[in-house]
Amino acid sequence: MKILPKDDEYVRNVLTACIENNQTSNDHFLNKSLKSFQRNPGLAAEIRKSLKDAHFYKLNAKAFKVDRQRFDKVIRKIAYALFYKEFGFTWQRLLAVTTNQLKMSDMSKDHLGVLFESLTAALDKLLLKGQNPLIFQYAFIELSADKFEKALFMLFYEGFPFWIIPDKTSNRCDFE
Repeated sequence: MKILPKDDEYVRNVLTACIENNQTSNDHFLNKSLKSFQRNPGLAAEIRKSLKDAHFYKLNAKAFKVDRQRFDKVIRKIAYALFYKEFGFTWQRLLAVTTNQLKMSDMSKDHLGVLFESLTAALDKLLLKGQNPLIFQYAFIELSADKFEKALFMLFYEGFPFWIIPDKTSNRCDFE
């Protein structure tokens, strides 16, 4: 599966729709995301069709279905690119994408959500990098002496966090 030109827009739209993000995210949603919905009425219709109330979470909040395969593929590609930028070689591991912002249809955490919560306990000790911290920050964490055994923490819009976890049993990357 290749990244389609609109996959990055799709991910941006999901990220900026998060109600826990900062004002920059809200601004991007109100101009960039809404414009992309106007250009792609099919995507807008798909989201509207899947909207459900999430008032138990926050007053007037809505949830919508996210194509996790499509979403995670883009996030993994960002992770591989960051690894290469940071270390100068390709991350030879399969990667799992975890976040606490995407839930199952019953609003419970997915199977990696528990792992996300355990990793986030020491988050305040991370030194985050990023040229525009209002939009994106990240940090790599050494898991062992193996040059490929690093976890990656990424934070979009100060409110949409990810842990990227390498599969230590793998010895290849997968951009799909």
